[in-house]
Amino acid sequence: GFRQFYTNGNFFELNGIRANLRGDAFEFSWHEGYRHGPSTCVVLSTKELTAGVQKQLLDAYKKLNMNALRPHKASGLDETYEYCDEIGLMVMDEVPFWQTQQRTDERAKVNFQDWVLRWVRERRNHPSIIMWIIGNECWGSPIPEFAYQAAKEADSTRPVFHQGIREGDFEGDVQCVHYTGGYPMGAFNRPDLYDIYIHHPDKPKSEGESLFPDGWPLKAADGRLTGQRAERADYKNPDMVSQGELLRGTARLIRAMRYAELADSRLYANWMYTFEVIEENIRPVWPDLTAPGLKPVVLHRPICNTFTDKYPVFQGFSDGREYLQNSYAPVAVFDKKWDEENLLGGAPKVYSSGNILKRTLVVYNDEFFGGDTITVTWIAQSADPETEKNKKIASGSFVIYVPYGEKGTQEIGFKIPSGIRGAQWLELVLQSEKGGEVKFAETNRIGVINNFPKPKLFIAQNDVDLGVIPKDFRTQWKKIKLVNKGGGLSEKWTVTGADENVILLRQSGHLRGEEELYYQIDTNGLKRGKKYSKELLFTGAHKSSCVLSISFKVGS
Repeated sequence: GFRQFYTNGNFFELNGIRANLRGDAFEFSWHEGYRHGPSTCVVLSTKELTAGVQKQLLDAYKKLNMNALRPHKASGLDETYEYCDEIGLMVMDEVPFWQTQQRTDERAKVNFQDWVLRWVRERRNHPSIIMWIIGNECWGSPIPEFAYQAAKEADSTRPVFHQGIREGDFEGDVQCVHYTGGYPMGAFNRPDLYDIYIHHPDKPKSEGESLFPDGWPLKAADGRLTGQRAERADYKNPDMVSQGELLRGTARLIRAMRYAELADSRLYANWMYTFEVIEENIRPVWPDLTAPGLKPVVLHRPICNTFTDKYPVFQGFSDGREYLQNSYAPVAVFDKKWDEENLLGGAPKVYSSGNILKRTLVVYNDEFFGGDTITVTWIAQSADPETEKNKKIASGSFVIYVPYGEKGTQEIGFKIPSGIRGAQWLELVLQSEKGGEVKFAETNRIGVINNFPKPKLFIAQNDVDLGVIPKDFRTQWKKIKLVNKGGGLSEKWTVTGADENVILLRQSGHLRGEEELYYQIDTNGLKRGKKYSKELLFTGAHKSSCVLSISFKVGS
């Protein structure tokens, strides 16, 4: 459809309505030997980017409440832009110029400008493209300014900017910086969450890359973060935070950027971790090898499958997905104090009868329709750690007027009543409605009442059927997520049931909140055609236990 996108002071407008951009990088460097996270995580590289895969990923990206896409490292196919036109996803298209000062100087001006002119003219009719990025981290280079001039010559209707500047660099129409909290993960888990970012007074401010998952943080024996990171691909490290913990730690940054009223708030290469990988090698069959397009031979541990009916398109989601999805939600209500206190490795606060809690709720209205009247309801409740049943402590609601693209705040308070016995979780439930439709819901455990609940081992997927395992073939590593659903930060555990056929990387450990373990199946010595069942019994030092049942059949 028709649309106009432009700058107005220090923010953007889409068809006359303030538009706050919320997104991540759309790039594909998750190949074997990649730099992102442990090697058992996402594997998806440019070798696998068929048009079908891109469409599935774009749908999933939008469902995470992200409204702006940056095709990084020239990852976009023609179908990318056509499909973004169709689903209404805003695109910041980017040149493949990265740190050009290492390779070129002003003598390359003519070549760069010629490339930019052809690039913009070829793609400028896509309504999904809202801005042109004419360089990425080209510090001290004259190339971004030359590219800017060429882009403006070919298209004067869109903002143009240099991605990831340093002081003194050419900026363009937007001030776009990277890693304000420190590269690569300096902003992760910082207690001064709402003091990291600040907007520009005169032009839109962009945090184009805010956290790069280059190795994952490590935890000490008491459950607290050490300040150190795992080596790349070090998935055997027992001290590494889980995939869900990484997501929750990074999603906090989106909340901080939105609070600072940045016009463009983005992470870097983190959204992929909302998906669980398919622990398999998928080998597509291509009946016509002469047809245009990429034809991957094998997909190793992909997150997205469009090639066979053996698996669903997506293989489930990691448990940090909801918190990240809510962090991007257009009509959201956040508990500011909880976001500040929600540190990985930090013990929950302990509250007692008579304690009065005061909270600041921050309400956002980033939709482009439906008006500026938002109804917020909240419930404070206790939750029994054994039965998980909850009981209301206090509740309330209010109506708040928030103009498009802006935020509003409201103070609430409640008192911990007498009569609550034993260890209980303290939860705060938040919900927003607009036009009679629920737009946002989130429940957070903001502390404990009386004392910490005792440790409680838990495995979410405790009955796994692996299907047919090829004879004499050791399968890929399979993931187990072991969680302490009780209190405290640390619980020692042991496991029984592993043997020469079910090979578990670790037979004991020190559970700190949650931990990811890996196992393999070796069919050596097992009979073909027979179905086997194995049980792994996990037992904690405080006598809680859980069982993982694994079944499979030995094939040819």
